[in-house]
Amino acid sequence: MPQNPKDPKTLFLAILGLAFLAFAAIMLVRTLSAPQIVDESREITYDDFSYGVSGLRATTVLSSVSAPPGQAFYIFKARVTNHARGVDYKFKPEIFRLYTPDGKPLENATAAQTALDASLGAPQMQEVSIGPQGESAGREVVFLGPQGLSSVRVAISTAGWVGNVLDAVFGGNVNIEAKVGR
Repeated sequence: MPQNPKDPKTLFLAILGLAFLAFAAIMLVRTLSAPQIVDESREITYDDFSYGVSGLRATTVLSSVSAPPGQAFYIFKARVTNHARGVDYKFKPEIFRLYTPDGKPLENATAAQTALDASLGAPQMQEVSIGPQGESAGREVVFLGPQGLSSVRVAISTAGWVGNVLDAVFGGNVNIEAKVGR
C-alpha cells in the first residue's frame, strides 16, 4: 500500500533523508576542497593532539648519500603535542606528508633517512609514545623533492583515507606551509 505523502511519518522521513543528503554533500565538498594553508607558526589540532613544524632544511648530500641530479633532500622536523588528560599517543612520523607548493607529493628518502638516523644516533621513523597533559615529541623525516623549493606544504594523515575524511570534515582541510631554511 503506497504511503500518503501528507502522513507525518512519511514527511518526517523525507525531511530526515534530505537533511542527511545535505550534510553528506557539505562533508564531501569540505573534504575535496583545496586545503586552507596556514603558516608554520601555527599547529594543526585534531581531537586532543597538535601537529606542527619545528624546522625544514634542504641539502643535496646527507652523510654519504647524494640526491639525484636536480633533486634535494628536505629534512623536516615534525612535532606532536598530546593535550589529552589521561591518554598516551602513539606518534608515527610517517603520518606527515610533504607536497610542493603546487601539490605534487615528495617521497620519503629511505637511504638518506638511514644516514640521518646514523648521524643522530636514533631511528627517527620509530614510533614514540607521548604521555598526556602537554607532553610532546619531535622527529626528523627526510623527503626527496625538486631542488630549489623555498617552501613545502605539510599535511597530516592520521588514519588513512577514512581518517583524512574525518579530519577534513571535523578539523578542516588544513595544510601548514613550511619555509625551507628554518
